Amino acid sequence: GVVTSAIQSATEKALYFFAYTFLKNGYVDITGINNIGTASNLVLGCMAEWAHLPVTLPIDCVTTAIQTDDKNRGAFVLMANILSEKGIGGFYKGIQAYTVLCLKPAIQYTVYEQVKKIVITARRVQAKTHGQRDVDDTLSAAEAFFLGMVARIVA
Repeated sequence: GVVTSAIQSATEKALYFFAYTFLKNGYVDITGINNIGTASNLVLGCMAEWAHLPVTLPIDCVTTAIQTDDKNRGAFVLMANILSEKGIGGFYKGIQAYTVLCLKPAIQYTVYEQVKKIVITARRVQAKTHGQRDVDDTLSAAEAFFLGMVARIVA
């Protein structure tokens, strides 16, 4: 179950990031507003979370089946069992709970984006008071890690 769990987690995070970026860019293109507010960020985050579910939920079901299988059968055997016993819907067991659980990553990403805006704005103000024109609008790896940690704690 460790391998399928790692695959599921990596796929989930990658698809969430790509979906959120796509939705955010689409929002900016449609509205013309570059400064996305908290409510819009939460909606975009929930939509991005829902976007990966058709792919990651079946992987999660197989992972659970592997972890609870006392006969130590392989992933493909368990997938075949789920399909034959419950049909394609068997891979989407618990989807109702995931629609509510989408809020956690949405809140986490929203907190991250809002705090990032505050940090970059503070840099601009500080640079302006010191007579500097060029300001770095990106975070260092350490800053991104710290902001991610704070966002995770808040969510």
